[in-house]
Amino acid sequence: MPQAIRAVVPPLTSIQIALLKNTTIAAGFSVVEAGGIYSTLSERGYNVLVGLIWVAVGFLDTGHPA
Repeated sequence: MPQAIRAVVPPLTSIQIALLKNTTIAAGFSVVEAGGIYSTLSERGYNVLVGLIWVAVGFLDTGHPA
């Protein structure tokens, strides 16, 4: 068991760091995009809440591996 932990911890750490970086970048884009979608929907008179729920479902769905 100790040999396995020594072999597994460094790759898992690098994967976790990469995941954290990618999540932070994606979150920054999603805030800007959601704001743009909100303003576009409200200008056209559509139901903003329904549109943003679809956006949230899309962002949650893209997190799962295929």
